[in-house]
Formats: sequence, structure tokens, C-alpha cells
Amino acid sequence: MPGPHRSCGRRRSGAPLQAGGTAPTTAHDLARRLADEHIASRVVKVLSVAGRLDLTDLHAGIRRDERMKASVMPEYILGELCERIPGVTVDGGRAHARKPIRPRDVLETTEMTLVRILTEHGGAMERHALATLCPAAGMKASSFNNRIAYSPIITERGYGCYGPRGNGSAARPRRAGADRSTITS
Repeated sequence: MPGPHRSCGRRRSGAPLQAGGTAPTTAHDLARRLADEHIASRVVKVLSVAGRLDLTDLHAGIRRDERMKASVMPEYILGELCERIPGVTVDGGRAHARKPIRPRDVLETTEMTLVRILTEHGGAMERHALATLCPAAGMKASSFNNRIAYSPIITERGYGCYGPRGNGSAARPRRAGADRSTITS
């Protein structure tokens, strides 16, 4: 039996990612397929929120999760992986879904809560404001801290300020309870 290095971590068939398919032939193949599927699910989550996104930003989102850092491949291979996800395409270094992906279909409840709160408050907020509003919306503090630290859909927009990935990164943060027309610095 050839060693696991034979495939260099690439799918031999180039077929789209999907449930089922052919059975992995080695432990390395199984590990690679599972990593690809975890990456694919994160790609879909990010695109549900961002719409269209540079591969660099998508790569950064996936790498936020400590468990994914060893699995994430270089950007050009991430682009090839995106092309294998049904309904996703890459044009000019930007990934996007051919049809809009409804966030409620792919995000966890805590991620939906975070996106809803960020959207309702202009797209970017200070961590302290989020830490006040998320528990008020039913999110546990541990879930909030986990999502802020590791969710691929969230990006840090300056010290202590967070917003949805790829969505108006120039937006300025708001404080909890601030009128929508009032922007703080």
C-alpha cells in the first residue's frame, strides 16, 4: 500500500464535495476529506453573510478557528476547493455563491444572533456593546466569547471592534443603545 504522502493531500478525482461519494482508501484520505468538508462548511457560512469575498479574507476567516489552522491550505488551493463546492464559484480571486445562501440555513443559532445584532446596529460594534446585547438576546457568555474568537463569519475591525466578514469593513463601531444616526469613534 503506497504511503499517505502519495496524494499530497489533494483529491484525486477533482469531483465536487458532497455527502457520500467514494470511500477513502487511507487514513490520510479520510483526514483530508474531513478537513475539506469542514473547510467547505465554513466557506458556505462566510458566503451566506458576505456574499462575495476575496480569497485572502475567506482564508483569514477559516483560520480564525484554532482547530482549522493546520487544515487550511494556501489561498490558490482554497480557491480550487471553493470551485468544487456545489453552487460556489471563484472569479478574479473572489469567491461567491451563484445563488444567495440564506444565513438561517447554514449558521448556528449563536452566529445568527450575532449577525442580527451587528446588522441592526450598523454592521460593526465594540466588543463591550456586543457582550451586553448578545446575552440579552439569549446567548450564553461562553458562546459569545467562542463566536467572537473563532467564528469565520466575524472579523476584527480595529481594537475591540467586530463586524461581519466582508461586509462594510470601513464601517465604524457603535456603542450599545446608541441612536442609529450616532456613530462613535
